[in-house]
Amino acid sequence: MSTENRSLAATNRQDFLDPALWRRFDMQISIDLPSADERFAIIKRYAAPFDPPDEDVDILVGLTSGASPALLRALMEGVKRTLIVGPKTGREVNDAAVVFATVVADVAPAPEYEPPPLWADGLNALVAALSDFTWPMPKGETS
Repeated sequence: MSTENRSLAATNRQDFLDPALWRRFDMQISIDLPSADERFAIIKRYAAPFDPPDEDVDILVGLTSGASPALLRALMEGVKRTLIVGPKTGREVNDAAVVFATVVADVAPAPEYEPPPLWADGLNALVAALSDFTWPMPKGETS
């Protein structure tokens, strides 16, 4: 049995840590923000059971450049929640831009990060970007 002591740590702000701390770790693994292809897969995954067309997901991929996986998940879960619960609570669900604007107002990136275009460009840009969006999002095939 090994008596070697192992340590594990995680941070999303390595620039705030003392360099002496980094010397205590033999291995450091950097996980960058997701690429466009990775954002596409994350958005598709968290849109389920809805199945937006790939062209619509591409629109969201462009609007979420610089978004973390957690932010993408919160965005898509908020959209789904609004679509499902919104009619029962009197929320507008017939307009994609209104639904996304509501969710974007509720879900925000951490203040220390540059906000993705969906959060930074304002409502007018959102309305323009989602003008060709298929709405409501179609549901996927159920098995």
